[in-house]
Amino acid sequence: MLTAQKKWRNWKYTALKYFRNHFDSIPEPWKAEIIQNGLTLEMRDNLGVLAQDQMSRMPDFHYSDEVRSWECKVNDYNFRLISPASRSKQIARNLSIGYIYNSKEIKEEDVASFAVERNGRYLGCILVEGKTVKNESFIEYRNSILFAKCRIAFLFWARHNGLELRYISRDEDTFAALNQEFSVGEVDRDEWESVGLMDMAKISSDSVSPGFYLSYYRKLANCNLMHPKAPSADEDEKEYLDQHYTWGKPIFDAAFQGNAEAEYVMSLFYRDGIGTFGADYSLSEKWYRQAVRDGWLAIAPAKNDVKYRNLR
Repeated sequence: MLTAQKKWRNWKYTALKYFRNHFDSIPEPWKAEIIQNGLTLEMRDNLGVLAQDQMSRMPDFHYSDEVRSWECKVNDYNFRLISPASRSKQIARNLSIGYIYNSKEIKEEDVASFAVERNGRYLGCILVEGKTVKNESFIEYRNSILFAKCRIAFLFWARHNGLELRYISRDEDTFAALNQEFSVGEVDRDEWESVGLMDMAKISSDSVSPGFYLSYYRKLANCNLMHPKAPSADEDEKEYLDQHYTWGKPIFDAAFQGNAEAEYVMSLFYRDGIGTFGADYSLSEKWYRQAVRDGWLAIAPAKNDVKYRNLR
């Protein structure tokens, strides 16, 4: 351990702290590589994935039945309970949606965190303390209508569950949009919910079922990964991605083989730059169009997307 630490002088303290605190759980080949070569970009991402896997297994026993009941789907928007709540900070950082909370301000057991998700894409994070929404942050959509739809679903979700809104104006116009029909149901689940990212990365593409790549993407959104640039126009996209983003390889392989769900996830990678490369809207558009051509709209969990519905 001391040998490895000497090579880390230019790396962030958080990475070193994790290495020291979880040394026994790190696979032996990773330890040997770190001691030999120091903390490379790839190995830093490996530790980030390992940390996410371990955090996902942490108990969430402090959540009451009432808090668990707040997890629901409103108009195709899944309000997912995130356990532990500190994981929402990583999602917020990956989404670049800013401040959620400072761990020094509140205790983990006093709060509950929810992530808003639709068709595999995280759209925002909500922090609830007691029965009050202490903080909420959402992606600033380039499309203001989509942003409004997400916000309206959030307002209904809060009212439906009897939550107080700390920073929301109470004037009539704020809640006028709630005078419409809303559908409320259970959060979308798939068989991959309880499978860790490290185990999912080992699964053959022949063995995956619908929802695999969406679930894999959501797990990547919980990881503290590096954020290098997207490939340039003169670089081979597949070769570049395989070289720089090891943990995205299952998605990349499936997308380049014509899997519509994986192609849609590629569009999310480029649109939000979450967990991997920076945003590139032209590449996001390219992959979304390809996903639609290959049947994405027919298999999407939320099927009311109309963009490119008649695309051939």
